Amino acid sequence: MIQDVLSDDNILFEKGDFTWQEAIEQVAKPLLEKKNITEGYVQAMIEDVKKYGPYIVIGPHLALAHARPEDGANQLGLSLAIFQTPVHFGHEFNDPVKVIFCLSAVDSYSHLNIMKSLVSLIRKEDNLKKLADASNIQMVKKFCLQMIQRRKNNMAKKLNILFVCGAGLGSSFAAQMAAEDVLNKYGIDAKLDHVDISTAASVGPDVIITAQNFEKQFAQFSIDPEKTALVFLKNIVSSQEIEEKLLPVLRERNFI
Repeated sequence: MIQDVLSDDNILFEKGDFTWQEAIEQVAKPLLEKKNITEGYVQAMIEDVKKYGPYIVIGPHLALAHARPEDGANQLGLSLAIFQTPVHFGHEFNDPVKVIFCLSAVDSYSHLNIMKSLVSLIRKEDNLKKLADASNIQMVKKFCLQMIQRRKNNMAKKLNILFVCGAGLGSSFAAQMAAEDVLNKYGIDAKLDHVDISTAASVGPDVIITAQNFEKQFAQFSIDPEKTALVFLKNIVSSQEIEEKLLPVLRERNFI
């Protein structure tokens, strides 16, 4: 659970002015000091943003910094930094960022319970605002204890939806959780999975859901539009946007 890894000394309150690179380095410090991650992992997080754009900015004023396990994740970990002066990542829709989580995942599975609790909180804009306005550790822990784990209720029988981000861990799973609510609301059975963008090109799901800033990368892939529909999101944790964009695709392709 999130409260087991987000210890008091992993929660930071920053008053200075930071570039986005410095902000990632700052939020990663507790995990680096505890050797949960290596310096290489920190640099990989920065390089991924340079390569793919600010895909880690997963919602309004919120970023989830992460890289691949092989980039230097030694142990499961989570840290949080709240910035008094918002940080600009260059995201068209969700800048500036006030809250940054840093996730260290050693594989594709051990962090999922943390992500479920985390996304349950950050998908609610009122809660996110309260977190951004928190001024002490006690306030942060109060909100973290209110996070609710969400379970997948229906596994795929027919529809196959793939969620994609740069590393295939945090951002894509956040979008997957937001989509679960929409699918459950309409009683739609689907197989859901999340992968990194390099893997997505070789998989043939019915639908791929990803952040809008990956549109140029997908344009370079040989994806058959008759077999796979692409859904690009401005806010990957918005159930409303997913509902507005995904349901017409499913209707058009006779899934509902």
